[in-house]
Amino acid sequence: HEAARRVYTADAVDARGANAHSWKVLYLHTDGWLQRELPDVARKAAELVRRVWREQRWGVRGVGDAHADTAIDDATVRCAEYHWLRPGAGRFDPRHFDEGSLVTLDVLLREPGRDFDGGQFATTVSGRRGDDGVRRHVHEFECGDALVFVSHRCHHVLPVTRGERNVLVIEFWLGAPRTCPHRCDADAAPPRAPCALTRANVRA
Repeated sequence: HEAARRVYTADAVDARGANAHSWKVLYLHTDGWLQRELPDVARKAAELVRRVWREQRWGVRGVGDAHADTAIDDATVRCAEYHWLRPGAGRFDPRHFDEGSLVTLDVLLREPGRDFDGGQFATTVSGRRGDDGVRRHVHEFECGDALVFVSHRCHHVLPVTRGERNVLVIEFWLGAPRTCPHRCDADAAPPRAPCALTRANVRA
């Protein structure tokens, strides 16, 4: 939380959802903030996703060998996002996935039931449908817990009903490490072209 306050700037903040006041995202990778302000977090996040990748023997879509263990070694930070979600906010689309990324890491920074209600993290699965017609698995997620999953896995966040839910989301991909103030969609394929968006462009 303190690091997010130190680096906060409107140039690197995005409002999401129908209500711009209920869900905001600060891009912590902007200008290399993540590595500079939170070097231990950046290092531990990379170590964790690499370890989980190998333990789970995840494959890579479109990268040859179905169990390409070495692909994760080439992964870099695509984006690091600090989320504020207030009542009414959530990622409601059960078909949502982090397109173009390889592995996603979520770290919950608030305590469910104490700091906020609702806001459960769920993956879309086969099986019995819920009351809203969606088949989902709700994951236990406490303050300080980290969830690591392949980015093409469909996932969503149920609406926050009280308080404020804060989460750190880091996406890793096979493109160049990004420092642009958004979730970059520039071509990740070689030669890994740089992104033209800068904080100055955002202000303009």
